[in-house]
Amino acid sequence: DLPAAEWRRILDHLVFEGLLIEDPNDGRPLIGLGDPTAVRAVYRGEHAVELKRETPQVARPAGRRAPATDLMAQLSPGARARFEALRSWRREAAHAQGVPPYVIFQDRTLLALAEARPASLEALSGVSGIGKSKLTTYGRAVLEVLARAEQAEAA
Repeated sequence: DLPAAEWRRILDHLVFEGLLIEDPNDGRPLIGLGDPTAVRAVYRGEHAVELKRETPQVARPAGRRAPATDLMAQLSPGARARFEALRSWRREAAHAQGVPPYVIFQDRTLLALAEARPASLEALSGVSGIGKSKLTTYGRAVLEVLARAEQAEAA
């Protein structure tokens, strides 16, 4: 009885906690159990997974941007595969840094990257949501992820 966006939020949290892992699988992600010790602790009741319940959102006022999920539905299959590859990288980077994924990049920025397909740091700097700090910190890694996704798409 939960909307798809809420399930995505729950899955993202479980992946962030290390209880689930996501395999990009060429743009068709697969979910599996994560760290066996952590999963076992949850099943035994030794560790509780807590997630704040989202309050229902009211209709957004006219003129506001469409949610990222609406934009994702409009992506081509290649752009969707690039987006999923970027999401997977972002999740791993966030986990390594101990921060939520949106701190690295918001979904809207990943969507813009998947569509723009920048191939250089200069082109990357022109994408909305990427400032000097993010460019310096994550620029090369993002370009590598996009290059791998392009190679997988070409194969």
